[in-house]
Amino acid sequence: MAARKGKGSRTDKPIVDGTKLSLMEWLDAIANPKVEVFPNFAFPNDKLRDEYLATISPRSDKEVVELLRRFLIHSITTIRDADDLRYVDGHHLLEVEQFYRMLRGEPAWEGLTWVIDLVRRSPLRAIEVLDSYFMTHIQELDRPYWSERLFDAIALIRARWIEKSHPRESLVSLAESSLKSWSSRSSRKWDTKFS
Repeated sequence: MAARKGKGSRTDKPIVDGTKLSLMEWLDAIANPKVEVFPNFAFPNDKLRDEYLATISPRSDKEVVELLRRFLIHSITTIRDADDLRYVDGHHLLEVEQFYRMLRGEPAWEGLTWVIDLVRRSPLRAIEVLDSYFMTHIQELDRPYWSERLFDAIALIRARWIEKSHPRESLVSLAESSLKSWSSRSSRKWDTKFS
């Protein structure tokens, strides 16, 4: 595992390039508090993600949740957010929730780690939450690995809690039956309102 000292960084720990590691090396490195791995909040590349997802079945829920916890965005204000706040005009300060929160001394980005609790109850809803978060913040998620971390979190949830226990065919039929049920309730409401 090639590493270099983090000159000018927030840490004196050796910095490890995760893109050059095997899956096992990367998993060991991100669990090692004595090194700083980049990236450590998303899979370093598609190859490692695909390999992990292909081997997710025998892995413990604890391991998968720890990885999910890493991938989910935590409450944070980045240096870029602070810079953006300095240059935004007064009109936009209250229109953009991130700026409003920062003015109140709160983190610009609301964390998503609470989704871990939702995953255990409703993995499909957890994915919907992450998808909604992405759609809401699509323009701001151009930071390195921010969108990747959400996509990787969704892939983990899907592979561990949805495809494992619910084959795609049953999900499709479940979605269709939910749609039919909603449609039937909606048409009954309309019929009684306008008949």
